[in-house]
Amino acid sequence: MEYCKLVRDFIPDIIAASKRRCATRVLEEQAYQDALREKLVEEALEAKSAPLAELAIELADVLEVIAALATA
Repeated sequence: MEYCKLVRDFIPDIIAASKRRCATRVLEEQAYQDALREKLVEEALEAKSAPLAELAIELADVLEVIAALATA
């Protein structure tokens, strides 16, 4: 299975701890900003479709991406 997306929260470490492998790379500044914009859309769509009980969690993810974009 292949995923080409921005990850956070030590996801590569979690994958490695489960005895699986993953490849990572550090993005150049423009590529990082582009990836953050894509992540913002992804998180916003998740918030849009989230049940009310999960909405706050999804909105927190949106805010986290916005904060990263603001400082990128």
